[in-house]
Amino acid sequence: MKNIHYIVLSILFAIVLCPSAKAQFDDELKEIAKQKLVQQANNEALEETVSQPCWLPDNDEYFAASGFFRVKTGGNGERDYTIEFNRQLNSLRQQVKMKIGGHYRSIMRDYFDQLDVDSRSSVASHIESAGEEAIDKLLNDTKEVCRQKSKEVDEAGYVTWYLSMTVSKKEIAKSIIDGIENDKDIPENVKKEVRQNEEKFRETALKSFSELGQ
Repeated sequence: MKNIHYIVLSILFAIVLCPSAKAQFDDELKEIAKQKLVQQANNEALEETVSQPCWLPDNDEYFAASGFFRVKTGGNGERDYTIEFNRQLNSLRQQVKMKIGGHYRSIMRDYFDQLDVDSRSSVASHIESAGEEAIDKLLNDTKEVCRQKSKEVDEAGYVTWYLSMTVSKKEIAKSIIDGIENDKDIPENVKKEVRQNEEKFRETALKSFSELGQ
């Protein structure tokens, strides 16, 4: 115990007598305080996001995207609402597409390596392209699952609308298979291989999508 007291007193003595040590000690205290403020801000931002109307997280069944937009009441408010609503809906679709991102190509390459076909590089490009087009079509046909307006109008006369969207991971896998089978540039022998390995692809894709959403 005496040794601990001696160490503490030595540190305090060094701080008092050595200005550079005191400055360093002050800087460390400031950095600790700064980190606490950053952490507090992050926690508040997370709490605000989670409590946001219509907010949805990803889960094992679907990818989710949430957002909001503001529209001024009165005047051209109805026209502005339509413009901003469609813009936000497209933004949600892009959020989901970004979540899938390059991960999709990795799934397709792993899957294609298992197929017994010739001209791999050429056919692989067609398969990736067909799958991407199918995903785009699925997303373009996807609408919001939640739409909610704020109860109050702010001081500037704006009202806030909240939106969220979900896209089934099973539907994504199905749309990729359908896109490949319906693509005219993919040879019939490749489509046959795809059909024969369809269930395996679904399982691989769903497993990969589930890991991505965790």
